[in-house]
Amino acid sequence: MNQSTISQMSQVQKITFNRAIVLLDSMKCVYAIMDPLGNKHGTLPLGGIKRIKRIPKHPHGQRSGHVLKYVDGMKVGDVVQIPFDKFGGFDIQKSVASTTWRLWGKGSATSTIIKVNQVVEVMRII
Repeated sequence: MNQSTISQMSQVQKITFNRAIVLLDSMKCVYAIMDPLGNKHGTLPLGGIKRIKRIPKHPHGQRSGHVLKYVDGMKVGDVVQIPFDKFGGFDIQKSVASTTWRLWGKGSATSTIIKVNQVVEVMRII
């Protein structure tokens, strides 16, 4: 909005704004709106709804550190087996994808989970 609309709402803006509030109230919506003059309307606190923070299973960087011990120094065509350790196969495979992408770029490695041996097998392809 330009400066003139911030300091004062025109008649058509006031009517449209009030219609929007009546519509939201009739639908029993919970909302928070700030008009151009800085006035708050609605029942929702302006801070919004707090999201529940996810608690990680392992400390930050622990999985990628485990993976990095095995993939660091790999050459094209090399194959390594990374044990699940305490992480699980799917989590290790996700860390392999992220770590190898960071090291060598997108599509630089391929991996598969071998449940029988409790390892993720990784091959560097680029």
